[in-house]
Amino acid sequence: MTADDYFSDRSHVLALAAACTNWLGTPFRARSVVRGPGGGVDCAGFVGAVFAEIGAIPLAVAVPPYEVNHAEHSDQSLLRAWFELPAVRVRVRRVDEGEEHLDGDLVFPRVGRCEHHLGIRIGALVWHVARPSGVCAMTLAQLQLAPSRYRLLEEAPSPASSSSSQFPTSSASSP
Repeated sequence: MTADDYFSDRSHVLALAAACTNWLGTPFRARSVVRGPGGGVDCAGFVGAVFAEIGAIPLAVAVPPYEVNHAEHSDQSLLRAWFELPAVRVRVRRVDEGEEHLDGDLVFPRVGRCEHHLGIRIGALVWHVARPSGVCAMTLAQLQLAPSRYRLLEEAPSPASSSSSQFPTSSASSP
């Protein structure tokens, strides 16, 4: 952990856990971000909405369009490629394999041939959106995680830099 890691502040972790809990009962719905039993959300929308709800990132994180079943026919992870974009890398860092797991880590539960599903680790739980049941928390023993992890940074390194250094946002209500 470094001082720049957003969730090194325990109050941020507590807010994250509360925000995740608020989404329980929300069903899976691709490319939607509407909380509650009548709404729906997918994994990327859930992570973006929860992080925005606690003030960690701007609302409506711009995740590129994707096919829900992408991992069934491809070994190229669209989510990992998105995390590696320079505009995203200013707010997240890839966690080295030897580093300890921390609350708030973005993890990839294994589904299909590549890292195409996203969750948030808090303690021994991974919060994610399961198909078809929706937002849930599963124990580490219930999931197989890919080795890749990312961690949210406190702030972008240079606040006076150009728009390419800002966390990408979209005016749309869903990623």
